Amino acid sequence: MSANEKLEECRMVEDGYLSEQFVKQLTGDFDIACVIHIQARNTGIENLGCVYMCQNLVSLDVSCNKINDLSPLYMLQNLQLLNLSNNKISLLKGLERLPSLRSLNISGNVIDSMESLRVLETVPNLRKLVIRDGKVSNPVCHLDSYPAKLKAFSSRTSYARL
Repeated sequence: MSANEKLEECRMVEDGYLSEQFVKQLTGDFDIACVIHIQARNTGIENLGCVYMCQNLVSLDVSCNKINDLSPLYMLQNLQLLNLSNNKISLLKGLERLPSLRSLNISGNVIDSMESLRVLETVPNLRKLVIRDGKVSNPVCHLDSYPAKLKAFSSRTSYARL
């Protein structure tokens, strides 16, 4: 059974909570600590729940959900690719604890201040940053000071959609 078929089989998380059982169903792994990739796009996730238990996680796509709290990500020391696009995120607190993070998509959220983006200055290996993707952006992208303040990000990243 392919990953897409597994996603169809367990399409939505129960009560918006990313549970250990849902991750196991989605990935086919019996030990959540062994999970390396999670693709849970548009599955109704509101709370990242048990994701902190996936200590070997390298790639996480939870785009098109209803997530607003990133604190469960704090233990994911191996996480390199993170797609948080099209959620309800206003604060990026917690991402500074992800030393391996290289690629981040936060387009289509509700980030409305430059202060919220400052956390990203402390993510040491961030090389790809997507804050807006075509017409999908964040309220912060419409501030007058936005372009000038983001020059620091574009100089550190090899690819940026700011």
